[in-house]
Amino acid sequence: MDERQELFERLKARSNRPGNLTKDIGMTVTEITGGKAVGKIEFIETSVNPRKIVHGGALFGVMDQLGGLAACTTGYGVVTVNGGIDFLRPTVPLEPLTCTATILKPGHRFTTCEAVITSDTTGKLIAKGSFTYCMMEELKILAKKLDEEYS
Repeated sequence: MDERQELFERLKARSNRPGNLTKDIGMTVTEITGGKAVGKIEFIETSVNPRKIVHGGALFGVMDQLGGLAACTTGYGVVTVNGGIDFLRPTVPLEPLTCTATILKPGHRFTTCEAVITSDTTGKLIAKGSFTYCMMEELKILAKKLDEEYS
């Protein structure tokens, strides 16, 4: 396994730890490759709004998390600058979903990603969004710092 892929595996493992917001609401990161991140989601009962459908903030959270991971495949840690999503269909807790985030435009200072959530049952699009990330320090250095902080 090359150094880049090893870093991606570390990011995936860190994202899938309990205590991480997206893990705690029902997402598991399944893939991180060059320019792309994928997660499987089954939102839990506490992720709903008063109408008993999954809250838009929960959808936004997983899309932002996966978009950020996709942006990290450029070799840098990132922070979210902006994000916007279109909610196209409602979804309910425990409905199996997939979120796929891909880089639309990489950059030295900012990277823009698209994230889509689809239903595994129907194949229909649930939500689509665009996120912009500020490129921070080199991922190799960031991963080492995080490993020291959380070990």
